[in-house]
Amino acid sequence: MRGLLLAAAAACIVSGAAACVTCGGCPSADFRDVDPPVTAAPLPNAPILRAGQNTTLYPSPRQALIMQNNASEVIVQPVQPSFPASNFTDYYGCPHQQAGLRNWHDASIWASGAVPMTPGMDITLPHNMSVLISSCSIPADLVFGTITIPSDSVLILADANITLHAHGFILQGAFLAGSATCRLRSYINITLHGSRPQRQVIRDSLEWTKGFAVTGRIELHGALYSATWSRLAQGVLPGDRVVFTQDSLNWEPGQNVVLTTTALKDARDFSEMETFNITRIWRLSADHPATAVELSRPVKYRHYVGKEYQAELALLSRRLTVQGSELDSEPTDIAPIACNTAYGSSPCGNSSLTGYGGHIMVMGSAVRGRLVPAGSRDVTESETRSVVCRAAPPFLPGFPRAVTLHLTRLQLASPPLPCLVSACRPSAVCPACSCTAWDRRTCWPATPPTSTRSATTPTGRTSRTRPSGAPSTAASPSTQ
Repeated sequence: MRGLLLAAAAACIVSGAAACVTCGGCPSADFRDVDPPVTAAPLPNAPILRAGQNTTLYPSPRQALIMQNNASEVIVQPVQPSFPASNFTDYYGCPHQQAGLRNWHDASIWASGAVPMTPGMDITLPHNMSVLISSCSIPADLVFGTITIPSDSVLILADANITLHAHGFILQGAFLAGSATCRLRSYINITLHGSRPQRQVIRDSLEWTKGFAVTGRIELHGALYSATWSRLAQGVLPGDRVVFTQDSLNWEPGQNVVLTTTALKDARDFSEMETFNITRIWRLSADHPATAVELSRPVKYRHYVGKEYQAELALLSRRLTVQGSELDSEPTDIAPIACNTAYGSSPCGNSSLTGYGGHIMVMGSAVRGRLVPAGSRDVTESETRSVVCRAAPPFLPGFPRAVTLHLTRLQLASPPLPCLVSACRPSAVCPACSCTAWDRRTCWPATPPTSTRSATTPTGRTSRTRPSGAPSTAASPSTQ
């Protein structure tokens, strides 16, 4: 039955501006999604526990909380930046609201006179055109081949629930989903498909697969969640269902979180990392940032919290995601899971070699990049500059995620800097920024020091390679 449906979709030819109604397309060629209301954006904070609420349903901490102001005075631990409340609801400068956009589901823009509906089909956007993808433009289970965006074209996503499958994207032009002042409030998933190439070294650009090859511009701005991780304010014991964090959080019930291990060992064959769904979340009071998070099941392991060190709780869910397909990303040669050596168990050299996750490659000698390991899988780029920020940590054994900047001028910023990528705003701090101010607090030099080396940094780990003169990074693994 599925084959018949795909065959019917592949055979659907649309002429003129008619809609592809029989293919599950949009009602008309000029259909546009209605933008979500402001109430669809995440709130800046979790709801506050009201006085007199049932303490059985909303348990209190069993001991005095450890917060940033009473933790170790010897070690200064980095913290995440806070954002103004307006950052959660700002909605201007939206690419999908621009005038002159053409709809993907308008057959008249395609040379064949047909809306692309063929599985595995390679697609090249029309030249000199900005094309908008809406919620009904592409069937949710249709997997394209490679989508190419010419240097004079732009592919834009609407603020609507969109599922997009492809083997890869070649971005010579621009791929835009929201902006720094227009974070999309809908749920958007981009899934990359493909198995590992036969050659270990890819020499031909057409050999690569399962990712974004960017020589142009990519900006993906999902709903803002802050903080994206937090140190615990109280130790967690086996059987606990509620954990307390030091930071105010705006996470939502149903989202996925990870409780980090505090054991001395963390390996494939021994890990006390634990993942949960959020059942409820609330702030303890209006004048205190501590937040309680109720987990979907009891905790299995102890997670240590002391003045000198605290376990962390990190948010894994995002509304806008780029991921490798679950059908071809995980390694199939997982046995043996570990090998014994004179120093104990360690990863085996001949297993778990076949996994191949999605990737984003920003390439070109003209690209200037800054990697911000601040820990939504947002990947943004402004003109010829690229920024990676607030990415979900790749702690899981599968789906390794990495962003590679090839032949770039790479700068690494310390985690406390806010990742507020926006248009250049000259100020007293940065009077002549020439559009090189990467955020509202720091002015970056117009010509960063050049590094001739490529730098590959998995999101969730801090690269130790930096060009001379670039800001140093003193990030601990827990900041990811």
